[in-house]
Amino acid sequence: PGPQLDALVAVKVMGIADLHYFGYAKDGKKVPYYVPSGKPWATHAMDSKPVPRYSTDISAAWQVVEKLKGLRAGDGVTAAYTGFRLEQDGEGNFVVATGSGPDQELRTVVAPTAPEAICRAALEAVASPSP
Repeated sequence: PGPQLDALVAVKVMGIADLHYFGYAKDGKKVPYYVPSGKPWATHAMDSKPVPRYSTDISAAWQVVEKLKGLRAGDGVTAAYTGFRLEQDGEGNFVVATGSGPDQELRTVVAPTAPEAICRAALEAVASPSP
């Protein structure tokens, strides 16, 4: 989890086209920023916003879940990853299961935190089109 995973989710799942690395977090690591669409190039530094911390903040991770629910397959049928379950296993890890129905592959992702599990499952879901 962290800025690299957040950047991948921003681009591949959330549809943010261009990321920039203007600033730094408190720990000194580069933090990805994006510019809301429609803003002129000259104001990028002023209008930029940090990419939400999808992989570490549960409220940002739920935005990822909502985005996945809104995506549809090419034929208008809801894609496999709209069947979404988040559970905690006996060892304290979080498990995200995507896919439902007889023709859809069930995919699971395990991570130590819920936001990280959600992000990794979302990336896997958009990388692997439903059958």
